[in-house]
Amino acid sequence: MMSRYRRKPDQKGFTMIELMVVVVIVGVLAAIAVPMYGKYVKNARLTEATSRIGEVVTAAKSWAIENESAAGN
Repeated sequence: MMSRYRRKPDQKGFTMIELMVVVVIVGVLAAIAVPMYGKYVKNARLTEATSRIGEVVTAAKSWAIENESAAGN
């Protein structure tokens, strides 16, 4: 039964078993990488949002200082 999956000396290429092992290894690596990528994207978006909020606060303070005299106070 297993003899049909074995490579004969004069044949070149990969056996079905070797290809299946590679597919399993790639699948395991993908299963590990996908959740890690999701966490990376989430953290990147959170960092960007925090930075933009800081920019808005700075702009608002700047505007308030520049327009304080225009309000008549």
